[in-house]
Amino acid sequence: MSRNFRWMSVCCLSAFLLAAATGCGSGDPRNRQALSGKVTLGGQPLDQGIIEFSPEDSGGMASGATIASGQYTIERDKGLPPGKYRVRIYSAGDVVKLPDGPPGPPAPGQGVVGEERIPPEYNMKSTQVVEVVSGGPNAFDFDVPAKPK
Repeated sequence: MSRNFRWMSVCCLSAFLLAAATGCGSGDPRNRQALSGKVTLGGQPLDQGIIEFSPEDSGGMASGATIASGQYTIERDKGLPPGKYRVRIYSAGDVVKLPDGPPGPPAPGQGVVGEERIPPEYNMKSTQVVEVVSGGPNAFDFDVPAKPK
């Protein structure tokens, strides 16, 4: 075996082992970040709901999570790349019968709807915007005022 061939073999093997050890290609090309936080409604932890993060820039990605006992968590693998995001929070209240339904009990899953407990400026007309940063603590808390009755 020639000396150059052995040298090239050792170099190639070393490069392969280095790439395998460092996890070549295993990084997240989108640089997703984990998110977490607390949500209160009228000063109390929100018992249940949904939080959504939609990109302010076109072409971005969205994510969301369920809210339970006033807390939400989005793991890094489902997280968001750095950037600005519009936040929407939803939480249905008690179930009520729709007025135009047929007489008698509604069929399962039909004719009933839970009234939205979150004010429009936190969901359909959201004014809430957060900035996700690379490597930073991406903990966003929301103190939602109760809707007037």
